[in-house]
Amino acid sequence: MTARIMTLILMGGLAQLLPSQIMKKKNKIDTAGKGSILAARLFAEASLIAAEVFLVRTETDLLSFLILSLILMLSAVIIIIDTRCRIIPNLCLFPMLLLCAGYLARRIALGESWTRIPSGIVSMIIMCALLMSLTSVLHFQGSLGAGDIKFLSVAAFLFTLSSRMTGLLIGLVISMAAYLIPMLLMKKITMKSMIAFGPFIGFGLMGGICWLYL
Repeated sequence: MTARIMTLILMGGLAQLLPSQIMKKKNKIDTAGKGSILAARLFAEASLIAAEVFLVRTETDLLSFLILSLILMLSAVIIIIDTRCRIIPNLCLFPMLLLCAGYLARRIALGESWTRIPSGIVSMIIMCALLMSLTSVLHFQGSLGAGDIKFLSVAAFLFTLSSRMTGLLIGLVISMAAYLIPMLLMKKITMKSMIAFGPFIGFGLMGGICWLYL
């Protein structure tokens, strides 16, 4: 239990430290207002801690817990960065993809079907192709960027386009509704406003990971 609590604290610290470091490395500056940045940091951190606490209370083995904690932390980092400067950096996505592969390999080692990794790869390819087709046909290029597509594809790799995706979809819809409905009612945004989609995926991914252990 002590190791899990220490991991929770460490992940919370990294989620606050890494966004600025990654943005500095990518030569990106803030394009969002201070209020939006503060809200993103608070909600990302709160969601990260809530998901970590949920996992601590499950019977997840320590290695799986560590891997999932890192994925959750990277999701929080992406939420903050995408809010601040409208990018989803590969510096977060590639490590997340490797961690997802590590998690699936760990599940196989614990006795689950070896097909989870091939299924994840197929799911990732299908998700990527589907989203690219939709952005082309429906002209979503300005709304759904390459980073969003890659982020959702990584999520599809982890959840394998199965019932495991349910938590992701629920988290994504709830986070979108919690943000968009009040903002539309207050007329802070319109249906044509450009908003970052990465944070919604990030919150959805956090929800999806918790869903795996319900």
